Amino acid sequence: MNTEFSAQQRMLSFAECERICGRRSRDIETLAGLAGHVVLPGHLPSLPLETAINMLIYSKAMDRGFEARVMTRWLPHLRNGTLLELGADHNRWTYEGSEADWRDFVPRLYGLPEDVRPRIAPLLGCCTSVTASELRFFSSSDVEVIRDPSEAGKASEHTPLMVIRAEDLAQQICSSCSGALFTARRKERSFV
Repeated sequence: MNTEFSAQQRMLSFAECERICGRRSRDIETLAGLAGHVVLPGHLPSLPLETAINMLIYSKAMDRGFEARVMTRWLPHLRNGTLLELGADHNRWTYEGSEADWRDFVPRLYGLPEDVRPRIAPLLGCCTSVTASELRFFSSSDVEVIRDPSEAGKASEHTPLMVIRAEDLAQQICSSCSGALFTARRKERSFV
Protein backbone atom coordinates (compact mmCIF):
# COMPACT_ATOMS: atom_id res chain seq x y z
CA MET A 1 0.00 0.00 0.00
CA ASN A 2 2.75 2.46 -0.86
CA THR A 3 0.80 4.10 -3.67
CA GLU A 4 -0.89 7.34 -2.73
CA PHE A 5 -4.55 7.80 -3.67
CA SER A 6 -7.11 10.55 -3.75
CA ALA A 7 -10.88 10.35 -3.62
CA GLN A 8 -13.63 12.42 -5.13
CA GLN A 9 -17.13 12.63 -3.73
CA ARG A 10 -20.03 12.12 -6.07
CA MET A 11 -22.01 15.14 -7.18
CA LEU A 12 -25.68 14.63 -6.35
CA SER A 13 -28.51 15.90 -8.51
CA PHE A 14 -31.08 18.27 -7.10
CA ALA A 15 -33.65 15.44 -7.31
CA GLU A 16 -31.36 13.19 -5.22
CA CYS A 17 -31.04 15.98 -2.63
CA GLU A 18 -34.84 16.27 -2.55
CA ARG A 19 -35.15 12.53 -1.90
CA ILE A 20 -32.39 12.53 0.74
CA CYS A 21 -33.92 15.42 2.68
CA GLY A 22 -37.54 14.53 1.94
CA ARG A 23 -38.27 18.10 0.87
CA ARG A 24 -39.38 20.07 -2.19
CA SER A 25 -37.14 22.11 -4.50
CA ARG A 26 -37.86 25.40 -2.77
CA ASP A 27 -36.85 23.95 0.60
CA ILE A 28 -33.75 22.39 -0.97
CA GLU A 29 -32.72 25.81 -2.25
CA THR A 30 -32.97 27.16 1.32
CA LEU A 31 -31.05 24.20 2.77
CA ALA A 32 -28.36 24.56 0.08
CA GLY A 33 -28.04 28.24 1.04
CA LEU A 34 -27.62 27.31 4.70
CA ALA A 35 -24.94 24.81 3.64
CA GLY A 36 -23.05 27.57 1.79
CA HIS A 37 -24.26 27.16 -1.81
CA VAL A 38 -26.07 29.92 -3.61
CA VAL A 39 -28.80 28.42 -5.78
CA LEU A 40 -30.34 30.77 -8.30
CA PRO A 41 -34.10 30.40 -8.71
CA GLY A 42 -34.90 28.03 -11.53
CA HIS A 43 -31.43 26.48 -11.60
CA LEU A 44 -31.03 22.94 -10.31
CA PRO A 45 -27.29 22.44 -9.77
CA SER A 46 -25.55 19.26 -8.72
CA LEU A 47 -24.15 19.45 -5.22
CA PRO A 48 -21.27 17.57 -3.56
CA LEU A 49 -22.16 14.71 -1.24
CA GLU A 50 -20.81 16.60 1.79
CA THR A 51 -23.17 19.49 1.04
CA ALA A 52 -26.11 17.10 0.83
CA ILE A 53 -25.10 15.70 4.24
CA ASN A 54 -25.06 19.23 5.70
CA MET A 55 -28.48 19.87 4.16
CA LEU A 56 -29.84 16.66 5.67
CA ILE A 57 -28.51 17.63 9.11
CA TYR A 58 -30.12 21.07 8.84
CA SER A 59 -33.36 19.46 7.66
CA LYS A 60 -33.50 17.06 10.61
CA ALA A 61 -32.76 19.85 13.08
CA MET A 62 -35.41 22.12 11.59
CA ASP A 63 -37.96 19.29 11.78
CA ARG A 64 -37.34 19.19 15.53
CA GLY A 65 -37.57 22.98 15.93
CA PHE A 66 -33.86 23.77 16.20
CA GLU A 67 -32.57 26.87 14.41
CA ALA A 68 -29.92 26.49 11.73
CA ARG A 69 -27.40 28.55 13.69
CA VAL A 70 -27.51 25.96 16.49
CA MET A 71 -26.44 23.25 14.05
CA THR A 72 -23.62 25.15 12.35
CA ARG A 73 -21.13 24.35 15.11
CA TRP A 74 -21.87 20.61 14.86
CA LEU A 75 -21.94 20.20 11.06
CA PRO A 76 -18.29 19.12 10.69
CA HIS A 77 -18.67 16.48 13.41
CA LEU A 78 -21.72 14.79 11.92
CA ARG A 79 -20.66 15.33 8.31
CA ASN A 80 -17.31 13.63 8.96
CA GLY A 81 -19.00 10.83 10.87
CA THR A 82 -21.46 10.28 8.02
CA LEU A 83 -18.76 10.40 5.34
CA LEU A 84 -16.78 7.78 7.26
CA GLU A 85 -19.89 5.59 7.67
CA LEU A 86 -20.52 5.79 3.93
CA GLY A 87 -16.85 5.35 3.05
CA ALA A 88 -16.50 2.24 5.21
CA ASP A 89 -18.86 0.44 2.80
CA HIS A 90 -16.69 -0.89 -0.03
CA ASN A 91 -19.78 -1.06 -2.28
CA ARG A 92 -19.90 2.74 -2.27
CA TRP A 93 -16.54 3.03 -4.05
CA THR A 94 -15.47 2.95 -7.66
CA TYR A 95 -11.99 3.30 -9.07
CA GLU A 96 -10.49 5.13 -12.04
CA GLY A 97 -7.19 3.62 -13.03
CA SER A 98 -5.35 0.42 -13.65
CA GLU A 99 -6.26 -2.97 -12.22
CA ALA A 100 -2.93 -3.07 -10.39
CA ASP A 101 -3.63 0.24 -8.66
CA TRP A 102 -7.12 -0.97 -7.72
CA ARG A 103 -5.59 -4.07 -6.10
CA ASP A 104 -3.29 -1.73 -4.16
CA PHE A 105 -6.18 0.50 -3.09
CA VAL A 106 -8.92 -1.99 -2.17
CA PRO A 107 -7.32 -3.38 1.05
CA ARG A 108 -8.02 0.02 2.65
CA LEU A 109 -11.74 -0.79 2.42
CA TYR A 110 -11.70 -4.21 4.06
CA GLY A 111 -11.83 -5.04 7.72
CA LEU A 112 -13.90 -3.89 10.64
CA PRO A 113 -15.41 -0.41 10.23
CA GLU A 114 -13.31 0.91 13.13
CA ASP A 115 -10.19 -0.21 11.20
CA VAL A 116 -11.39 1.10 7.83
CA ARG A 117 -12.39 4.59 9.01
CA PRO A 118 -8.87 5.81 9.91
CA ARG A 119 -7.52 4.49 6.60
CA ILE A 120 -10.08 6.33 4.50
CA ALA A 121 -10.39 9.52 6.59
CA PRO A 122 -7.51 11.32 4.82
CA LEU A 123 -8.96 10.37 1.42
CA LEU A 124 -12.32 11.87 2.36
CA GLY A 125 -10.83 15.00 3.94
CA CYS A 126 -12.07 14.02 7.40
CA CYS A 127 -10.28 14.93 10.58
CA THR A 128 -11.01 12.05 12.93
CA SER A 129 -10.71 14.33 15.98
CA VAL A 130 -13.66 16.35 14.60
CA THR A 131 -15.94 13.39 14.07
CA ALA A 132 -19.09 12.34 15.86
CA SER A 133 -21.09 9.17 15.46
CA GLU A 134 -23.98 10.69 17.39
CA LEU A 135 -25.07 14.06 18.77
CA ARG A 136 -27.57 14.30 21.61
CA PHE A 137 -29.25 17.68 22.04
CA PHE A 138 -30.64 18.37 25.50
CA SER A 139 -31.02 22.06 24.60
CA SER A 140 -29.53 24.34 21.97
CA SER A 141 -26.45 24.81 24.17
CA ASP A 142 -26.30 21.43 25.94
CA VAL A 143 -25.03 18.88 23.43
CA GLU A 144 -23.41 15.52 24.13
CA VAL A 145 -20.96 14.38 21.47
CA ILE A 146 -20.52 10.63 21.07
CA ARG A 147 -17.35 9.94 19.12
CA ASP A 148 -17.08 6.16 19.40
CA PRO A 149 -19.61 4.39 17.15
CA SER A 150 -19.84 1.53 19.66
CA GLU A 151 -21.23 4.01 22.23
CA ALA A 152 -23.92 5.36 19.88
CA GLY A 153 -27.43 4.35 20.79
CA LYS A 154 -26.67 3.78 24.47
CA ALA A 155 -28.95 5.55 26.91
CA SER A 156 -28.12 8.93 28.45
CA GLU A 157 -28.89 10.03 31.99
CA HIS A 158 -31.45 12.50 30.64
CA THR A 159 -33.79 12.26 27.67
CA PRO A 160 -32.47 14.35 24.77
CA LEU A 161 -34.75 16.59 22.73
CA MET A 162 -33.07 15.39 19.55
CA VAL A 163 -30.58 12.69 18.59
CA ILE A 164 -28.84 12.64 15.22
CA ARG A 165 -26.72 9.59 14.36
CA ALA A 166 -24.20 9.49 11.53
CA GLU A 167 -25.23 5.89 10.82
CA ASP A 168 -28.87 6.96 10.33
CA LEU A 169 -27.82 9.79 8.02
CA ALA A 170 -25.70 7.36 6.00
CA GLN A 171 -28.60 4.90 5.72
CA GLN A 172 -30.93 7.66 4.56
CA ILE A 173 -28.44 8.68 1.88
CA CYS A 174 -27.93 5.07 0.77
CA SER A 175 -31.67 4.52 0.47
CA SER A 176 -31.94 7.60 -1.77
CA CYS A 177 -28.78 7.19 -3.88
CA SER A 178 -27.80 4.01 -5.64
CA GLY A 179 -24.29 3.19 -6.76
CA ALA A 180 -20.91 4.56 -5.83
CA LEU A 181 -20.57 7.73 -3.80
CA PHE A 182 -16.77 7.95 -3.99
CA THR A 183 -14.28 7.58 -6.80
CA ALA A 184 -10.69 6.74 -5.92
CA ARG A 185 -7.75 7.30 -8.20
CA ARG A 186 -4.01 7.19 -7.96
CA LYS A 187 -2.44 10.54 -7.14
CA GLU A 188 -0.42 11.97 -9.93
CA ARG A 189 3.07 12.87 -8.92
CA SER A 190 4.25 16.25 -10.04
CA PHE A 191 7.86 17.20 -10.30
CA VAL A 192 8.67 20.79 -9.47
